[in-house]
Amino acid sequence: MPISFKSLKDAYPIQPKPDLFTALGGEWPTLVDNPAYANTCAIRLSVALKGAGSAIPGKYKEAIEGDGSPIVVKVKTFRDLVIELFGKSYWGMSKSPGTPVGLGTIPKRSGILVYHAAWKDATGHFDLWTGTGFVGAGNFQDVADGYDLELWAID
Repeated sequence: MPISFKSLKDAYPIQPKPDLFTALGGEWPTLVDNPAYANTCAIRLSVALKGAGSAIPGKYKEAIEGDGSPIVVKVKTFRDLVIELFGKSYWGMSKSPGTPVGLGTIPKRSGILVYHAAWKDATGHFDLWTGTGFVGAGNFQDVADGYDLELWAID
């Protein structure tokens, strides 16, 4: 059964990080201040995929939920998973870091958006894109920091 954008959005955890880690169970609450888990975009989208009915294949497991379900933590690994699940991206662009990207640049299609950046604590950010905005913590200032973007369209 194909995954719908509505099911992803409905399952996407928007609560603050401490509440997210409590909901994940197991050892997650003890990791809330661990710098290795500072960024939660891939974790949140792992939860959304599971909630939308798509289990994370074991080969992508970088951590587990309290119930033993696989979780992806890294942007690079999550990109590999998205390609496996949804195929080639619908749209993409490369740019110089610092170049602004506005609302009119990204297609007005809902889906999963990634922007890659050379931050000291992450290699980019994954988010749900409504066609006009971010569902999670994405923002256009961070997009400007990046060097490329990709969108997988999901209706």
